Amino acid sequence: MDNTQENGNETVKQPSGGYGQKGGWKKWLLIYVVVAVVVYGVIYYFFMRDTGTGTPTIGY
Repeated sequence: MDNTQENGNETVKQPSGGYGQKGGWKKWLLIYVVVAVVVYGVIYYFFMRDTGTGTPTIGY
């Protein structure tokens, strides 16, 4: 089932868009990964960077 439309004697191909494109999931996966990295970086920058004392401890 392809997206064709009969127009008189011509057959006009219409591009399919959205999530149905072949290989389109790779683009969305890349977008989600980039957004996740940015969100993680913002959370780390504002909440986690000042929690350390400067010397690593094991917890004793």
